[in-house]
Amino acid sequence: MLKGKLNGKNASMPRQVIVTLQFGFSILLIIGTIIIYKQIQYVKGRDMGYDRENLMKIWRTSDIE
Repeated sequence: MLKGKLNGKNASMPRQVIVTLQFGFSILLIIGTIIIYKQIQYVKGRDMGYDRENLMKIWRTSDIE
């Protein structure tokens, strides 16, 4: 069907539909990739609400074996 064995004026219609759908799907994937990349960059760069340099670990007696 895709190799051109159909005859008539609508013979190339299935191929055009498939190419159009493939193009649209590839654009959606690219846009989705950009959005996810920007979200990851935002999470990496946002303020955590505390200073990571001034943390202190408190040991409980149940933690020490």
